Amino acid sequence: MSKILILGLDGLDYYLSKRWNVKHILQRFNGTFDVSDISILYTPLIWSSILCGYNVEKRGYNYNTAVKKSLGILGVFYNVKRKIIKKRTPFLRTMLIKLGLLKANFIMPKDLRKDSFLEILKNKGFKVYALEVPGYNEELNGKYRLKMHDIVTAKISIKKKFIECVKEDSLRRLREISFALEGYDVVMGYLPLPDLAHHLFYHSIKSKIFMYGLYRWLDSVVYTTLLKKAYELGFTVIILSDHGFLMERNTHSPYAFWSSNIPLVIKTYKDIKNQILKIIRK
Repeated sequence: MSKILILGLDGLDYYLSKRWNVKHILQRFNGTFDVSDISILYTPLIWSSILCGYNVEKRGYNYNTAVKKSLGILGVFYNVKRKIIKKRTPFLRTMLIKLGLLKANFIMPKDLRKDSFLEILKNKGFKVYALEVPGYNEELNGKYRLKMHDIVTAKISIKKKFIECVKEDSLRRLREISFALEGYDVVMGYLPLPDLAHHLFYHSIKSKIFMYGLYRWLDSVVYTTLLKKAYELGFTVIILSDHGFLMERNTHSPYAFWSSNIPLVIKTYKDIKNQILKIIRK
């Protein structure tokens, strides 16, 4: 039986990875896969679709239902707000954040979650470990999403301080994922970088230099903290993003990143689940 490590790097762009030579993350085999049929390229929806092998929007879990579900009891007021107030209301979001009522963590409904390859493998008796996977079991990612939106127009120093905090948490996650390699058959973890930084640093030459440094940092810590050990333990390693990033337009791209230490055929997000289940059966 082949053990497998899946690492999610949010918003990692394939073409920037090639240009900036992040050789460890690129691994031996790499490419892009299509996510364009998901109507809103929103992180939790894309990861949910990757996990399930189908477009979760087609099963009723779209952006609006995801937001409503994440609000819990406040979801009732979300529908009222959408009917009465058509425009976006950042002041309302800020107030809810300060009151601790808005978390922005997104977990799929149970009927979809059971279709995820993580649940399927768990039900087959495999030891499965998952850390902060959007759509599945995230707990901390929401606070970073909300904070990022709140500081888009802030000073560069504030943005850099925020990214440093996310880097510290990402390093902590990598250590936890690495430790899990010793006792699990299937290990999946997620980092909210580089996407959070992409949304804050995108226009100027200085921003591109900052992003280059962040990609190089990710390449170094992902290898030394996680990949080196995974290879030594004989894991099949798959690194994924949920989309790329078009810096000139400050928007998500309709293609995502994949790499592996074994050859894979991944044309769209719908291929990933079957590829993983096939690897585990070997």
